[in-house]
Amino acid sequence: FLSREDSARWRAALFNAPRTAGSTLVTATSALRGADGDIHMHWTGAAVRDAEGKTRTALVLGNDVSELHEAQRRATQSERLAAIGE
Repeated sequence: FLSREDSARWRAALFNAPRTAGSTLVTATSALRGADGDIHMHWTGAAVRDAEGKTRTALVLGNDVSELHEAQRRATQSERLAAIGE
């Protein structure tokens, strides 16, 4: 779901994150081309560490924000048309 470049950045951010108290969240957005149009996703991830603090895996959640993205696009378009008096 992420480009190779984004995937590499995520892996580095999650697995090389500083070992501090609490979780360090990593976020990203991506647009996927689907049969019915673009699908916009927002991703949030956190490293899962063992007792010694070593990253063992990552928990990543994806939310489909396509409807929000489309509503923002329509609002921006409406504002532009209002600004030129249409």
